Amino acid sequence: MTNEKHELEKIVSGDNKEGKKMQLVRNMGLWTGVSIIIGNVIGGGIFVSPVGVFKEVGSPGAALLVWAICGILCITGAFCYAELGLTIPTSGGDYIYVLRCFGPLLAFLRLWIAILVIYPCQQTIMAWVFGQYIIYPFTNDKETAEFAAKLLTGCALAILTWANCKSTKLGTSLNNLFTASKIAALVLIIFLGIKRLFWDVQILYYFQNRGLFSYQGWSYLNFVVEELVEPKKNLPRGIFISILTCTGVYLLTNIAYFAVLSPSELISSEAVAIDVANMMLPGWLQWLIPICVALSCFGGVNGSIIVSSRIFFIGAREDQLPRIVSMIHPEQLTPIPALLSTGILSILYLFTGAGMYNLMSYCMFANWVWYAFAVAGLVYWRFTRKDLERPMKINLIVPFFFIGLCLVLLGFSIYSEPLECLAGFAISLAGIPVYYLFIHYAKRYPEKYKIFMNDLTKQGQLLFNVVPEDKDD
Repeated sequence: MTNEKHELEKIVSGDNKEGKKMQLVRNMGLWTGVSIIIGNVIGGGIFVSPVGVFKEVGSPGAALLVWAICGILCITGAFCYAELGLTIPTSGGDYIYVLRCFGPLLAFLRLWIAILVIYPCQQTIMAWVFGQYIIYPFTNDKETAEFAAKLLTGCALAILTWANCKSTKLGTSLNNLFTASKIAALVLIIFLGIKRLFWDVQILYYFQNRGLFSYQGWSYLNFVVEELVEPKKNLPRGIFISILTCTGVYLLTNIAYFAVLSPSELISSEAVAIDVANMMLPGWLQWLIPICVALSCFGGVNGSIIVSSRIFFIGAREDQLPRIVSMIHPEQLTPIPALLSTGILSILYLFTGAGMYNLMSYCMFANWVWYAFAVAGLVYWRFTRKDLERPMKINLIVPFFFIGLCLVLLGFSIYSEPLECLAGFAISLAGIPVYYLFIHYAKRYPEKYKIFMNDLTKQGQLLFNVVPEDKDD
């Protein structure tokens, strides 16, 4: 018992640090930054959303227009986030921007919807696509396939959470590797489409918003600014290289789908990339696309876990989540409690019974509302904080245009999917009593409660072997 006590005191006091600074390491270069955005943007969406978009708009050209407009929206948002990230050089993305510009209540609501819906949903969707693409070629029994895919999805989430707990370098290296594999898969699909175009051209028509799901991740580099090498150079470069690459690849990939599959074949397709491979590749090579797609989704989940864990970490550092979540391993310098929080929540989402497209709707509705809030903060600070250093300064037309597009999307979402939006509003507003009960009035709690919570934090430190982060000098 004495040894246990001594070990606890050693970890809690930080005596085992051996002079090392307890902070997340700034070791992400330009390629890793580009890889984080591309790895998150090109996850499962491009292999799932084309069917949903085409069903809604009914024609290839209109679907291409959807993908192009989604790309333009993300590029305008990227300009805004580049300025925000350089003006407020703190990790946490739009959460930290809302906190700094509009205060703790709105920031908590952003954090609340992010940790309950947005990030676990996105990770579960991508991991689920991974499971489907691995299982799809091996069985026609839907019940068995669904159970096996669910089991595989849970294992993927657990393995990637463990890898990122083990080492940030291991997590980012996996992200780089899987980003390369997903680009390879899409290049192959594009090549097959170009090949088909020599025989048959059938392209161009209309619009809807499911394509935006496939661009999720364009803002994610802002969540790891503190770990980025030379952020003043690499943040804007990373954002623009990534978004332009993703937009170009998405348009070419959709052209390839329309070139190979007829409209009826595309609508009935459950795995559009596999159907393209089956039509265009020789039999002995048809396994290649399912494996590449699965690796793409696997890598997307990994990138999302890296980013989503940082919003847990920053939220706790700002005293809006339990203090234990903001602590890091003294040797690996990884935010283990934050990583476990996002991984476990994603695994729990596997068993909610919610359909993939419903989850997608919740994610899209909530995310774009908060993107608009963050960019509104940019405009607000332009007039109220003229003293701030701004290494990059964009014309105000760009944020106004972006906010306008977000409002149009919001109105369209409410009109087309009122129940999903109502659910999103209800979940967001449920955060208000939670904020006042556990954060705003926390200082008024009895001393015994505070001692109990402090003891609980110490036990958590011993369990996970984590210490508080050192403050900057």
